Amino acid sequence: MAYQPAPLPVLTLNCRGLNIPERRTHLLLELRKRHALVAMLQETHFRSGASPTLRNKFYPTNHFCNHPTARKAGVATLLSADLEFQTLDTVADTQGRYLFLKGAIAGKLYTFANIYVPNKRQAMFLKNALAKLNDFSEGILILGGDFNVPLDPILDSSTGHSSISQLHLRAIRRTLGNMDLADCWRTLNPSAKDFTYYSAIHDRYFRIDYLFIRQAGLSRIESAKIEPATWSDHGPVVVELESPLFRPSRWTWRLNETLLLDPGTREQVSQALTHYFQDNASPDISPITIWEAHKSVLRGTLIRIATHKKKTVMKEMANLYRRITELESQHKRSLLVETYRDLMQPRRQLKELLMKRHHRSLQRSKAFFYTHANKGGRYLARLLRGQIPRTQVRKLKLTSGVTSTLPVDIAGEFQLFYRSLYNLDAEDTQMHTALIMARTREYLQDTVDSVISPDTATDLETQITEEELAAPLKAAKKGKAPGPDGFSSYRGLPRLSMRSRMGVALEQNP
Repeated sequence: MAYQPAPLPVLTLNCRGLNIPERRTHLLLELRKRHALVAMLQETHFRSGASPTLRNKFYPTNHFCNHPTARKAGVATLLSADLEFQTLDTVADTQGRYLFLKGAIAGKLYTFANIYVPNKRQAMFLKNALAKLNDFSEGILILGGDFNVPLDPILDSSTGHSSISQLHLRAIRRTLGNMDLADCWRTLNPSAKDFTYYSAIHDRYFRIDYLFIRQAGLSRIESAKIEPATWSDHGPVVVELESPLFRPSRWTWRLNETLLLDPGTREQVSQALTHYFQDNASPDISPITIWEAHKSVLRGTLIRIATHKKKTVMKEMANLYRRITELESQHKRSLLVETYRDLMQPRRQLKELLMKRHHRSLQRSKAFFYTHANKGGRYLARLLRGQIPRTQVRKLKLTSGVTSTLPVDIAGEFQLFYRSLYNLDAEDTQMHTALIMARTREYLQDTVDSVISPDTATDLETQITEEELAAPLKAAKKGKAPGPDGFSSYRGLPRLSMRSRMGVALEQNP
């Protein structure tokens, strides 16, 4: 598979606590919506040894730095499943204030530094933390987090001033300058005013969430945005950087069985299949061709229905996001109480919409764990899947003596090795097969005490009937793994079987 360049979206967000399951769901949906490959989170409020699970199939890898005794502070860095990041080293603060992560992406070194600065003595804290970061960092350094201070009060505060003294601010800027760090958002917006946090007590907006990169890496910045605050009181900052080459993943369709719970959907599927067999079933066409082609029609119908439903929900969410962005921009300029009251209404509507998705996810999770918790099945396979990155061969020395990191070269080298390992001559293969058959007969004669009757042997050799195939399919439980066509053995489809439909159509079109 060819490699293609793509951006590397990095997000930082103060979550204001993630101990409530709904907030963790809101977070993961937000990260998915922003397409973040690296997410730096602050104020997770987890306690050491009691961290809730904060991952899903899209963000399977996470690193935490929690407070040792209380549910306060805490930072976390989440890595997307689409990012092949090889972790080399980490450094975590004992009080849950910073987390440094170093690793490689396609052979290039990256250091992601996630920091949550206290609201007092910021300059001293940053001086000590960044001194450790300077010794730890290698490659491309990206520093993000909540600094709890507007670095430029004139532009980063709605009032144009800050309670932090200028001496204190100069010390912070000097510490950042000594490490050659540049503000990503301010670099692309040198004179703009936008904010990430609204203090209702002080009735002021501040920009206190930042993403920094070394001056030498500024050319890697493709875009930088401050998104509106929705479920958290902080707005996320998203920066897209040029990334190393990566291998895009392939999407495999699978039947969404919840669609078939809707009677309208079942009726549309039934009509589509009836029309298909009436129009296409003919003695001139092989029944196998008709049978295989009907799957594409069925798949297309279900994709169309699912896409329509998804677009309806996404359109509603997009309208709410747009309304929140407009009202938030108005409130940042005017600070009127009426505007803030209007802003809270779409935020509540968006929260209710997100809560519906969370509750559906929660119900699916409960059903899944109830069914698979004590069995060797999909749940166990999902847990074992996490071991794949640790055993993945990332580079290999080829027979030619060249070391390659390309998956195509690595797979080809393994293929050559095992082909030569098991490549026996034709004469040796025949002798080997005869030896195996002789040993098998010898084993069966000494081990098996009884043999099946001739009638039973005849029954086993007869052709399998449609009724024999239908019985186990009807008895199968929901959610079983589908075949290559993506269809599971769900029993919510119309009762008339596809084969019966094809037979009726052939009778109507002899």
